[in-house]
Amino acid sequence: MSFSLLRYFDGAKPGDKRQSQVSIEQRAEGNKKRWKSYEVEKRDERGFHEVWKKDRPWLQFNDGVMTCSLCQVFFKNNTCVGKNTFITGSTNFKVSTVSDHESSKCHQKAAEAELAKQSKHDMQKSEAGKALLSLKSAERHVIASLFRNAHAVAKKGRPLSDYVWLCEAMAAQGVEIGSTYLNEKACSDFVSFISDVETDKTIKMLNDAPFFSFMMDGSQDRSGLEQESLYVRTSLQGNVSERFLTMGSPRSTSSQHLLEFVQNVIQQLGLDETKLVGLGSDGAANMTGKKAGLAALLRKEYGDNIINIHCFSHRLELAFRDVVKLEKKYQKLMNLLIGLHKFYKIHKNRKGLKEASETLSINMVSPKRVSTTRWLPHLSEGINSLAKNFRSYEAHLASCRHENAKAQGYYSMLLDKGLMTFAIVLQDLIQPLQILSKKLQRPKTVIGDAFLWVDTQKELLREKANEKPPEEVQAMHMTGEYQGLKLSGMTPDLLYRCKLIDGLCQAIEDRFSLLDSSTVINATQVLDTTMWPVASDEFEGYGNEQVATLASHFEKKITSMCPSFDVKQCVTEWRSLKKILKKRHGLSVKKMAWGMLLMADEELSNISLLIDLVLSLPPTSVSCETSFSHMKLVKTSSRLRMNQATLHSLMTVKLCSPDIKEFNPESAVEKWLFDAMKPHGHRRPTYTRRSLSSSSHGAGADVEEEDCVEKPSDSDETDSEYQSDGDSQDGINMH
Repeated sequence: MSFSLLRYFDGAKPGDKRQSQVSIEQRAEGNKKRWKSYEVEKRDERGFHEVWKKDRPWLQFNDGVMTCSLCQVFFKNNTCVGKNTFITGSTNFKVSTVSDHESSKCHQKAAEAELAKQSKHDMQKSEAGKALLSLKSAERHVIASLFRNAHAVAKKGRPLSDYVWLCEAMAAQGVEIGSTYLNEKACSDFVSFISDVETDKTIKMLNDAPFFSFMMDGSQDRSGLEQESLYVRTSLQGNVSERFLTMGSPRSTSSQHLLEFVQNVIQQLGLDETKLVGLGSDGAANMTGKKAGLAALLRKEYGDNIINIHCFSHRLELAFRDVVKLEKKYQKLMNLLIGLHKFYKIHKNRKGLKEASETLSINMVSPKRVSTTRWLPHLSEGINSLAKNFRSYEAHLASCRHENAKAQGYYSMLLDKGLMTFAIVLQDLIQPLQILSKKLQRPKTVIGDAFLWVDTQKELLREKANEKPPEEVQAMHMTGEYQGLKLSGMTPDLLYRCKLIDGLCQAIEDRFSLLDSSTVINATQVLDTTMWPVASDEFEGYGNEQVATLASHFEKKITSMCPSFDVKQCVTEWRSLKKILKKRHGLSVKKMAWGMLLMADEELSNISLLIDLVLSLPPTSVSCETSFSHMKLVKTSSRLRMNQATLHSLMTVKLCSPDIKEFNPESAVEKWLFDAMKPHGHRRPTYTRRSLSSSSHGAGADVEEEDCVEKPSDSDETDSEYQSDGDSQDGINMH
């Protein structure tokens, strides 16, 4: 009876639901409970079966867990942890678990990478690989010449289109360059392979070194795209090295996306993240934030003993800005320097200034740009140019101030006695600071040496408080003239000079006071040999406590490289090293770098590792700032569509490769030839394409074949005769 009829019968009730009416979700939940109960109460304990290893050489069983050797090697930075339990170890002993992992995307990606690595190694040993390397010397010379052209274009920051006419010029001079690979696409490929060779050198340097640090900074390119420049710094046997690693564009400038960018670089280049010991940055919040900054995230990922260092050069600049930003005369001086630079960028005005200089017999100095730059040496150069061109400025501005309102304004500021006095006083005060800034910007400066220079220049600055103002200022106050020209305005009070000196000294102390890592970073000064005491009683115990502090902080890092590392043994080796160096070099040790002092003795292995670690810490991130200047010369306003891979290749060649005269293209040529052995095709550096020519312009034109250095096979003729110049890159016939 249908349930719909029950309503016509009093007291009628529907029966229990049939099994078929139970929902699929309820049935699955019931089965799950039964399976779980069976696994816990009745089934024997699951275990690993050796038969699972059949046809699965990657499957490993150690210490009661299953692991995948391919995934453990490929995903070194553990980006798949949580998704791929075979990296840390799986205890779910089911054949279905092994099968699921085998078909997972993570495992397939790792397997493809391993296959590509083995294929490349096999290709190099194959007969075809040997044949490629044994190309005729003339053919290799042609390819090497093209690589040299591509390198020269990239090294000088020229457009890739220059490669084409450069090859045409060589051909016009009778140089044999072949008839293929003469277009911009070929140049881009050549630059890419040269870049890969330089990157391989950097990776080898990092693999040979015990530790390394990152230096990282960001800036926008001319298209408004955020670019992150990444440098590496390392030390091997006391020899410090810095190299450009990559330039990339993260999703945003947030610390989490910057971490993803760093992790991708580590994974793609196969770097050993356990060697990472430091991060140098410009002090931005997304870099140095205590809880969510990039340095804090790196500590969570790769070890809590990673040191974050706020660039010393940026600290100095910030200390200077803290003092002068409230000084009205400083703002007025900057307006004058910036205005003169822009005013004399106009050809008409620049020509007038040059004529005025020649009339007054003055060697004109180009007005310096002091805006959009942060370094003190640039400000010092700007004030110097103001002083040297003072009379020329006055003569030219006086001649055109009646017709030009800006010239009138600059003329009035130029002859202001108070402003010129401030400019000369400021130039005198920043002399020790700009020397310090140049020292801190050197690539191989170490932290201990940087501290010494900061203290020394700060003492020189304090001494100026007891000295008289510059002679030019005194003469200006007595005569009211500067370089023979009458100045206007009241004679200023020089009380602000002492105020500036005290403020600069205090600001430097505040900016260079290290908070969280003060104990560890201050301890690195022990490696500054210029500070070692001469007296025997002081020399005996010098640095023991600092070495113990450093060894304790980095014990986990060093132990991962040297399991036998011991803090007490490290201090003992430090004491031995000091005595050996003193007896061997005497007082000359104060003038020698660690690259000359450090010995490769096994008995001093602990202290040698610690010294290399400390020397790997970067005191500045100025190299990243320098790379942005190069980037703006490479990615100009007319090259805004340049893709990221091309930008990386051009930057790597420009910053890492040897000079044009010293460049040897052999390694890049071999890499290019071996890459041709991949399934997509082969190189044919000596192939000459077929040309289309006819006696008429009709559709039935005859096809004539030019003389070929190497005749293509029949299978290639149809495709090659329609290729444009330089595009016939199908392959090379191996006979």
